[in-house]
Amino acid sequence: MAAIRTLLVCAAVISSVVFVWRGYALPLANAFGRPDSHYDLQGRYFGAIDLMDGVDPYFVPTDARSLAVAAREGIPHGPSTYAPIVLALYIPLTLVNFTLAKAIWLTVQLALLAWSALLLVKLVAPRPSRAWVAAIVLMVTCSEVAVRNLSVGQHNTPILLLLALGLVCLERGRASWAEALFTLAAVYKPIPAILLGSFLVRRHWRPLVVALAVLAGIGLVSIVLFGPWVHLGYVWDVGGTAIRRNPNLWWAYQGVSGTFGRLMLENPYSTPWIALPSRVPRLLSLATSASLGLAAAWVTRRRPTAPAAINVSLWLVTGLLVSPKSLDTYVLWALIPLVILLREAMTRRDRRLLALFGASYALTMFPCMYWAEYPVLHSGPLLLVTASQVWGLLLLFGTFVSLHAPAALPLPSQPVASSGVFVRA
Repeated sequence: MAAIRTLLVCAAVISSVVFVWRGYALPLANAFGRPDSHYDLQGRYFGAIDLMDGVDPYFVPTDARSLAVAAREGIPHGPSTYAPIVLALYIPLTLVNFTLAKAIWLTVQLALLAWSALLLVKLVAPRPSRAWVAAIVLMVTCSEVAVRNLSVGQHNTPILLLLALGLVCLERGRASWAEALFTLAAVYKPIPAILLGSFLVRRHWRPLVVALAVLAGIGLVSIVLFGPWVHLGYVWDVGGTAIRRNPNLWWAYQGVSGTFGRLMLENPYSTPWIALPSRVPRLLSLATSASLGLAAAWVTRRRPTAPAAINVSLWLVTGLLVSPKSLDTYVLWALIPLVILLREAMTRRDRRLLALFGASYALTMFPCMYWAEYPVLHSGPLLLVTASQVWGLLLLFGTFVSLHAPAALPLPSQPVASSGVFVRA
């Protein structure tokens, strides 16, 4: 066992060095060498400039300063799709040019990811062994999704941090604090709002009241700071467009909506396996999403005393599956249910759960955007390969449903106490 622990620690150190090189050093070089790198930061950066200038970031006038800055920097003026209060968080970055802003944001992301890893370790046990720490570090640093998040300037590390911190609070009996943190994550991006379902179905009213109070407080502060018209523009442009438009079938969209669409609809990216009228994949997506949501609600209602980590993991995976805006980079949040699944597998010494963890990790932590580079996969039944993250999420969904079964063992207070190689030395 000692040799295996040593091997794990050495592997974690090597993996961390490689990750910092691929996820930080190379993107940092691109930040200074390529004006178009970190393209996902563009919309937030220019939206923050508009907000600071008193300009509606969702309906930008032709004389807006942000357009002039984009032209001077030689980069596209990315659309602003975040709430005004979220765009305001990026105002400090506008004090420097976009190149420096990219470097600063990349550094912040790396720090947030490291903090999230520390919280994931705390989810394992109050005093985890070195082997457990090494295992969590390996999970984070071997994740290609994490590398992609850093390299394109995505914004999922703050949400991962909020979700992990919320789950730590929940496991320590601080449900109201947990729901407040989950609400903050949902303000950043709406998908975590589905975690309200966990509390709603179990009729835990106090955390729900706290969530509504936090949401109302943030909304009031935002309206006072930026005015009501900007918020109406946000609701109309972002919310309304999401309702009116057809599903986005770009490779990065990994929810059930994008998967059914690529399989059945004519689109610029792939040749559909079975070409059908647009209403068919829409109905299939709606039916599948409703079925997943109802299944999560049913097992939650059936076993309301299920361990909090297992139930929250189920709802988080459900949100990633049913959202039409679920990108491959968002699946970074699946590190939380994956850690919980590994903890369960080692606690119970269950090889089946360990195998399910390995398969789920391999499928979810490889960004499906990379399949765009392989045209052989862009038609016919091979399109199923390009939905590999969806299959991984479905595998996680089924696993966490099964962990809600009445025969499932209760989660012990210190799950690593008898886990072989993970025993604290």
